[in-house]
Amino acid sequence: MLIQNQLADIIYKKLSNLKLESLPFGLKNGKVGLALFLALYSEYFHNLHARNLAEKILELLINDKKISSDTLLEGKLGLAWALLYLNRKEIIDNWAITSSGIVNSIYKEFNMRYFASPIPVINDKLFSVGIFLQMKLSTEDSLENYYVCEKLINLVDECERLLTQSIDYAYTPEELSLPMLHSLQYFLQECIHKKISTYKALSLLTIIEKRYAQLIDIPIHHKTIFHFLHNEGKTSHIPLMNPIESFKFIGEIGFYSLLYAKPQLFHNTLRSIVSQHPNFIQATSCLITNQELPLTTLLGWGYGLLLNEKPDNCRKQTLFQQTNLKIITLGENIIEKQDSSKESGKKCELIDMSFLTFCIPVRIDSTYRLQNLTSILSFYSRYIRTNYLILEADSKQHIKSLPPIDGLHYMFVSDTNPIFHRTHYINQMLRTAMTPFAAIWDTDAISPVNQLQQAYDYLLKHESVMVYPYDGCFWQVNYAYTKLFHEKKQIEIFQSDYMPRIYMAGYHSVGGAFLVNIEAYWSCGGENEHFAGWGPEDVERYHRLEILGKRPIRIAGPLYHLYHTRGINSGDFEQNLAMGTKREYIRICAMMPNELRSYIQTWAWTNETKHK
Repeated sequence: MLIQNQLADIIYKKLSNLKLESLPFGLKNGKVGLALFLALYSEYFHNLHARNLAEKILELLINDKKISSDTLLEGKLGLAWALLYLNRKEIIDNWAITSSGIVNSIYKEFNMRYFASPIPVINDKLFSVGIFLQMKLSTEDSLENYYVCEKLINLVDECERLLTQSIDYAYTPEELSLPMLHSLQYFLQECIHKKISTYKALSLLTIIEKRYAQLIDIPIHHKTIFHFLHNEGKTSHIPLMNPIESFKFIGEIGFYSLLYAKPQLFHNTLRSIVSQHPNFIQATSCLITNQELPLTTLLGWGYGLLLNEKPDNCRKQTLFQQTNLKIITLGENIIEKQDSSKESGKKCELIDMSFLTFCIPVRIDSTYRLQNLTSILSFYSRYIRTNYLILEADSKQHIKSLPPIDGLHYMFVSDTNPIFHRTHYINQMLRTAMTPFAAIWDTDAISPVNQLQQAYDYLLKHESVMVYPYDGCFWQVNYAYTKLFHEKKQIEIFQSDYMPRIYMAGYHSVGGAFLVNIEAYWSCGGENEHFAGWGPEDVERYHRLEILGKRPIRIAGPLYHLYHTRGINSGDFEQNLAMGTKREYIRICAMMPNELRSYIQTWAWTNETKHK
């Protein structure tokens, strides 16, 4: 240990004299990495000079507006990760994180771009967002922490797309780099450990293991990392290398030991190298002292050497204790789309969907909602022959009239609760429907008729539980185009090149509209009534069916969301309610199939259905 401490001192002396202006920004090979090493060194050895230098560099980095990259290795997300890491180690005061908003600001900027892609094709060598959010996740029982858990569940889905899906001319899973593969491996293992989307994460790890087994000529440091992660901390056999190769190899291992919070990866590997070369540490000391070496390698060594527990006599010091720091705030199953004639306002022969009931639960909290409902009903009645069930639940009745449509039935339920218990009323409509299939529809959602027909036909011909009449692309329609649709009742309006397009919930939405086989859906629990008000019930039902082996089918093409103002039932406005629904969602996603089936058996509303 004494020799290793001396080696850390030598690295510190070498790095503390570097010219900052000549260094890149990044975590692995730049100023972020240097600041992180200095902060760790100052904490481990109680070195005031290192602490002051780390503060100086971090302040410069936080206020740097020129850096454009936002990846973990080279950009701003690496800075946010480093700040969180130092905060978790209690090396940096929490005020520097919370009062500046720097971490959240960087993440929001990254998040807006990342989740807007069908599969992110940004130039990233690691699963940056996953590694960052694993660091951001805490054990606090807070709404913010539940938001992080929700994002992590989304990212497990993202892992599946990265590992199994392609985009023509842009991306194939075979292009995943080795660092990306073992960063996905680490991310999924952490999800399993923290009980986040456990079932899917386990299955995806199997895909990664098979992919590694097919690869040849894997560089030794990547092979060592994969073996260590795969074999629960056991280090693989290290082939004999010369001291220079061993030195660079250990530097790579040191960085990933820090990033993946696996100190034994570094120390076990170092012991293995020392067993091959008994004088390796002394030779390394001379090498660092006398030669110009890559910053990446020096930082990797420095991280690895400092990943031990702090000495007992180390007096507590934190960075940024003073408040004078100047901070500037910063896998789907998709059925191909079929051609169809334009859905114009002209009369045409109605498409028979008589085995289907549209179930639309409603709370009219604005005039926009009522306009949207009547326009959607008028639109579909031009093209299809089907059944409609409208259930309004409120303290007083707001719907006075609806379009005269054959097969339309309206129900009013007196409900003084300001929170609209949508899942409960959907279940009530599923019990009321007299058809084998139901289309659960938001008041403001509209899908092209040909996509709806494909979804209906699929349910007729296959033993599926659920079909989405769109591929995950849910476009938000602005006020002007919504008003135009009310006037024209033509969906071609939304296909205009001039219409602004904003995603409702990223590229892989699961809300708005879906069709179910009612009997089969009841066998999977129906709607989860533990969700009341606005919340993650859309993604919960998708993941629940997926865990039960009944993954929903998608139809190619978009869904559109008509404009409306937002009230208490369109957001997380009630904190206790939001925390409760997010707990339920995270709990469901952590379950294995048998565990989930047993849990569904406890749902009172499923028993009510059995006894009807």
